[in-house]
Amino acid sequence: MLILTRYVGEKIMIGDDLAIEVVDATPSRGSMLVKLGLSAPTCPLDIMSKITTPIYSGERLYFGKDIFVEVVDAYPYRNRIQIRLGIEAPRTVTVHRQEIWDKVKNGEANEATQPSSAK
Repeated sequence: MLILTRYVGEKIMIGDDLAIEVVDATPSRGSMLVKLGLSAPTCPLDIMSKITTPIYSGERLYFGKDIFVEVVDAYPYRNRIQIRLGIEAPRTVTVHRQEIWDKVKNGEANEATQPSSAK
């Protein structure tokens, strides 16, 4: 499982088709309630333009049978809430932080962002 740390307003990209944004995080019932915004930038359907779903720490969202996102942990850090997301996906599916994905799409990626098979 890949663990990525995000703050409210930050995104991860799974493949080219799924963007997951941390919309909000608030304490609730002794746990942390995280709202994730799901969007598909390449999908022409308006229904996938942006969907927001609440998820508690330890819960998972499944996308198909082999991809899921789990809220591993969420806690205050320097006046912000830091959310650790666990992503499980096949090795053929790329997973990037939004800022890295933007560089890859703009052709600015260096060797550190390339898959090991591309080196």
